[in-house]
Amino acid sequence: MDEELRALERAGDPRAGRARLRAGLDARASLEDFIQAQSNALAAELIGSVATRRHAAHVFLDGPTGTGKTLLLRALSVARADSFLWTGVDLHERAAAALEWGELLDLPRLLIVDDLTRFEPPLGVLLRRSLHGTTLVAAGSAVTHACAALGGRLVVVGPLEDPGRRELFARTQRRLGAGDPQGELPSVLPRSGFEIEGLARNLALRAAT
Repeated sequence: MDEELRALERAGDPRAGRARLRAGLDARASLEDFIQAQSNALAAELIGSVATRRHAAHVFLDGPTGTGKTLLLRALSVARADSFLWTGVDLHERAAAALEWGELLDLPRLLIVDDLTRFEPPLGVLLRRSLHGTTLVAAGSAVTHACAALGGRLVVVGPLEDPGRRELFARTQRRLGAGDPQGELPSVLPRSGFEIEGLARNLALRAAT
């Protein structure tokens, strides 16, 4: 689901909105929704510090898909009214326009960028000039390049261990109003949170038919 959604968003496909709804990505997020574990404790701590304005340096979240990075960014945007939440596509479109007109990006105190998959030198130059007084928090496959160019803290968010994966499955079932799925639950759940939530939705739909 994650790769399907990202492809639709990058292509500007109108079906992306429906895909986001199916994935539950348009629901209001909270930092309390994030299942904390040893594999993601530092990321959760840093995002919480940015949310309470105790950390002002840039933060870059790296790691495999389905580990909760998008949830952290969405929750941070809810916690900070002085923020913009953009996709990587949004950032590149705005950067292209700013470079064309010889302008800087007009940014709030906090810029949050999800799915940053490209980071070319011109973007780095523009951001270094535009980010004065702005904290950048980003996730995506290009964050290592962004961190090297802009400075800040790079944190790897790892997948949940089995107890956390089961808790995510149970939370998804409760959110969907499904009954007890234990009879159908595989002995080993996927490592990706997106796949776990997709499995929970499929079982809930099966039980409802």
